[in-house]
Amino acid sequence: MTDQTIHNLLMKLNHSKTSEYVFKRRIGKQVEVAKVWLEKFTMLDFVSNDLGDYRFFLIQNEAGIYVAAILDMHRDLHGYVLPEYRKQGYLTKALQRVILPFLFYDKECESLRITIDRQRLGEDGYRASEKVALAVGFQLRSLHTGVFILEKSAFDWSHEALQEHNQRVDGGHLEVIRRRLFYVTRLLYQISDELQMAFDDDEGLREEARKIWNYIGKLERKERNQTE
Repeated sequence: MTDQTIHNLLMKLNHSKTSEYVFKRRIGKQVEVAKVWLEKFTMLDFVSNDLGDYRFFLIQNEAGIYVAAILDMHRDLHGYVLPEYRKQGYLTKALQRVILPFLFYDKECESLRITIDRQRLGEDGYRASEKVALAVGFQLRSLHTGVFILEKSAFDWSHEALQEHNQRVDGGHLEVIRRRLFYVTRLLYQISDELQMAFDDDEGLREEARKIWNYIGKLERKERNQTE
């Protein structure tokens, strides 16, 4: 994932051009966690371990403009701030108050790791990233690799400001989701029939498809609950 890719994502968010492929949940006053699909998938895609979704933390300023994003790389974090909003404390505040507490709770881990690549960032970029890392509690573990570690026991929880919010989903869009689930269910049933006829065993695929079918009913209950 390059800085340019994240830059483009932020620009699209600020121009409301990504609603179909970005699913956001507010977890703080100016921070959202989001699952982002950067590319449309098709029936022609090659099979791989990369399903195509990424988890980002999206950071806004007081005016609601998306100014920065942090990519959760599972074993590392990759942060980027739009050039015109740098050196204004957005990353530091978001990490201290929302993102790091969220990650500790979500991952149920005892430490978090980041890597700051001096060669890729250059000296100025490295120093700026190092300043943010140290400010929120990370400690340098390896000068050679640029690895910084933050122990949960050493994190300053006094700044925590996690505020998770459910959001309403428009009834029309819920109908779109239901139809997608129905389409996927029928497709899996069809594949199950083909495997059953070919090998006399679909390896439990039909049962998994049935779970998706049952979820349509659960979705209808969620819709009723949000209107009550």
